[in-house]
Amino acid sequence: MDSSSDISANDYEKEKTLVKALTQTFNSLPNKSRTALITYGNRPQVVYGLENDLSVDALQRRIDSALQMGGGRRIDRALEEGAQLMKASRQSVPKIVLLITAGRQIEVRKF
Repeated sequence: MDSSSDISANDYEKEKTLVKALTQTFNSLPNKSRTALITYGNRPQVVYGLENDLSVDALQRRIDSALQMGGGRRIDRALEEGAQLMKASRQSVPKIVLLITAGRQIEVRKF
């Protein structure tokens, strides 16, 4: 979930509303899917990982408490963090990644 400085506080709350609705849907399925949430600006922050066994209400409280990080938009770092979370998950289950962003990644300069 994009938490960079380019997101207004109002739009960040809209992102949270979307993620809460998705969390409600996926975690209410008969076989209870596992979800994880990563926010990102300059760096990724795992709000909760796939290993959680939290109720939908507890997950939504975690979403509500996720602070906006600010900084640049480093999509690459967020995707790398997500890949690490998925490596530790069961290999036999399908995986879906949903990237919420308000634009392009900041230019990354290599020296």
